[in-house]
Amino acid sequence: MRPADKRPVLAQIAARAGRTLVFARTQYGVDKLARRLRESGTGAVVLHGGLTQNQRNRTLAAFTDGTAPVLVATDVAARGIHVDGITLVVHADPAADAKDYLHRSGRTGRAGAPGTVVTLITDAGEAAQVVLRNAGVAYREARIRPDDALLREVTGARAPSGLPVTDPAAADTPPKSSDTPGRARRNTGIRGRPTRRSKR
Repeated sequence: MRPADKRPVLAQIAARAGRTLVFARTQYGVDKLARRLRESGTGAVVLHGGLTQNQRNRTLAAFTDGTAPVLVATDVAARGIHVDGITLVVHADPAADAKDYLHRSGRTGRAGAPGTVVTLITDAGEAAQVVLRNAGVAYREARIRPDDALLREVTGARAPSGLPVTDPAAADTPPKSSDTPGRARRNTGIRGRPTRRSKR
């Protein structure tokens, strides 16, 4: 595909119905991609080594319960996760080697369940094709563009809503309250101790 088509193609794939796992190579790339997907209207969460344990737990909970239909992850962070019902794995950035490719792809089609794996390769992606051959998998190669019928057929891609959504895994921030319900705090601008009057 053309490099300029990658962003809209990913947005359309992410807007599909079903649980989708997208792989990117770096933490920065994961964060950037998930943010763009949320801006296009898809609830996407991230999983990478820069998260705290609480953030990781919220991410996996949102992805597992369907609050977030898309998980964008790095290779290392995704090792060991077991989420049922992932029907599509997308290599947004091609895997570095055959081992990583097979590990990524193994997140779908588990226990005989149906699953699809898609690798997005730009015009300068010869190295990615070498990885696929080394992985020993049979694959179908096709040149795609946004809104292609083949893209819809293989991935279920559809147009995103275009209405930005918030991060489904973001922690809730409690609102600040005043001293008295319904009344704002009065600020006199005077600080310090009151002046004491001496008795004579």
